[in-house]
Amino acid sequence: MLEMFSRWLRRYQGIEANPLYRLAADVTVGRMPLDRALAAAQSFQVNGRIADGDLIELDHQVEFESRVNPEFALTLAQLNVATAHAKGFEKVLVDLHLRVADLLIDDRDEREREQQLRDALLTAQRISYVAGQKRSLNRLARSAFERGETEMARDLLIQQLDAGREESDTRDDIQTAILLADIALSDGDVADAHDLYHRAARSARRIGDYSSAVDALLRQVAILRERGDLHGCLMLLQQASDAADRTVDDALQAEVAFRTGALMLELEMPEVAAERLDIALDRSRRLGDLSMESRALAMLSRLDLQLDRRDDALRHFDEVIALETRLGNRTEVARARLTRGQIYLEADRPADAIRELSDARDLIRQVDDPQFSVRTHGLLGSALMLVHREVEALNELENAVHGARALGDVPGEAHWLIAAGEAMLRSGQSDHASALAERAEELARMTADNALRAEVFNLSGQIALVERRLDDAEDAFTSATAAARAAGLPGQSLHYFPLLARLAAESGAIDQALRYIDATIDEATRSGGPGMIARLPSQAARLLTVSYTHLTMSTS
Repeated sequence: MLEMFSRWLRRYQGIEANPLYRLAADVTVGRMPLDRALAAAQSFQVNGRIADGDLIELDHQVEFESRVNPEFALTLAQLNVATAHAKGFEKVLVDLHLRVADLLIDDRDEREREQQLRDALLTAQRISYVAGQKRSLNRLARSAFERGETEMARDLLIQQLDAGREESDTRDDIQTAILLADIALSDGDVADAHDLYHRAARSARRIGDYSSAVDALLRQVAILRERGDLHGCLMLLQQASDAADRTVDDALQAEVAFRTGALMLELEMPEVAAERLDIALDRSRRLGDLSMESRALAMLSRLDLQLDRRDDALRHFDEVIALETRLGNRTEVARARLTRGQIYLEADRPADAIRELSDARDLIRQVDDPQFSVRTHGLLGSALMLVHREVEALNELENAVHGARALGDVPGEAHWLIAAGEAMLRSGQSDHASALAERAEELARMTADNALRAEVFNLSGQIALVERRLDDAEDAFTSATAAARAAGLPGQSLHYFPLLARLAAESGAIDQALRYIDATIDEATRSGGPGMIARLPSQAARLLTVSYTHLTMSTS
C-alpha cells in the first residue's frame, strides 16, 4: 500500500520527481559522471521504491526526449537499464535494452549497440518472452545486414520467425518474412520465396496491415508471372485490390488497379480491364500522380482501339496530348498525334488525319526516333493520297521508303513502296507504279510475310486493270487471294473475289464468275460479313448482264 501511495505521489509531482530522472539531469549538466550515476541507480537508497511501472513511464519519457534532447534520453535510458537489472524486472529489461540500442546511432557505438541487443535476446530467451525475443533477433539481423553479413542476418531472421507460431506474427514478423523471401528469391529458391510471401500476406490481412498484404501479394504475382500462370496472377491481384481498398492510400490503389487492368487486357478481358484502368486513372488524378495518369491514359487509349471505340480513343489520346505537353514529353505527344491520325485515316477522315499527322511529323523532327519518323511520313503520304494531293503524298512516301531502307526494314520498305505505287497509279503514271510494284515484289520474296505478298499482288492487279490486261489482273488477284488466306486474313478475300468475278464475266467466263460469287458467299459466311452477303445477289445479276452483253457483241 505504501509503495502504491509513493508511485501515486511521484506521478502527482511529475516525472521530474523520479530520482532516476534527476540523476540523468545531473549527468547531462556535468554535476555527476555516468558511472557514478549508474552505481547510484542500482542502490537501494535510489531504487528502493521504484516499481516496473515507473520504469515504463520513464521509457516513455525517453522516447519523447530522444526527439528533443538525444544525449539526455540516452543517459536516462542507461539508468533505466541499470535499475531494471538491479531490481530483477527482466521483462521490462528486454524492452529497455532495445531502447538503448536504438539510441546508440553513432558508428563508434556499434559494439555497445550489439551488446545491448545480445543482452536483450539472452534475457528474453531466459524468461521465454517470445515477443521480446523476436524483436531482439530482428534488430540483430538488420544490424548484420548493415555490416554486409547476409548469411548471419538470414539465420537470425529465420530464428525470429521460428520463435513463435504464424498466428502470433506481428508487423516486424511480416516484414521479416518478406525480407527472407527476397533473399530466397535472389538465391534462386523460388518455392521458399513464394511460401514466405504467402505467409506474410496471410498474417498481414489477419492483423489489418493491408499495405504489407498488398506488398507481399504483388511480389507473389511477379513469381507467378515468371511461371506463366496469368490466371493465378489475376487471382492474387484481385486479393491485392481488396486489401488496397481497405487502406486510404490512393497511390497503392492506383498501382494495383493499373496492374490488374493491364493483366486483364493481356487475358483478353477488355471490358473489365477498362473498369480497373478507369479506377487507376481516377486515383492518380486525385493524388496528382502525373506519371500514373499518363500510363493509365495510354493503356485506356489502346484498349479503346481494341474495342473499336474510336470516339473514346480519340478523347483519351487528346487527354494524353494535354498531359504529356504539360510534362514536356514531346515524344509521347507525337506518338499520340500519330495514333489519332491513324484513327482518322481508318475512319475515312483524311483532312483530320492530315492535320494530326502533320503535327506529329513536325514534332518528330525534334526527337531521334527513325522508326517513328518512317511511320509518320508513310501514313501522312497515305492520307494526302486520299485527297488527291499526289505530289505531296509521293514526297512523304519517298521519305518513308528511304527511312525504312536505312533501317534495314525490308517489310516496311516494301509496304511504303506499295503505297507509293498506288499514288503513282492515281496520278496516271502506271509505268512508274509497275516499277515500284516489281521492286516491292522483290523485297516481299525476301520475307515470309504472306500479308505483304497479298498487298504486292493487289497493286499488280490494279495496274493490270488500269492497263486493261484482264488476264494478268485475274492472275494477280488470284495470287492475292491465296496469299491473304495463307496469312490468316480471310476477310481480304472478300475484296478480291468480286473483282475476280467481274473480270471473269467481262472475259465471257460466266460460270467462273458465278463460282467466284459462290466463293465470296462462303468466305463472307465464315468471316461474318452479312453486309457483303446481302449485296452478292445484285452483283450476280450485274455479272449476268455483263456476260450477256459481251456474248451479244461477240455474236454480232
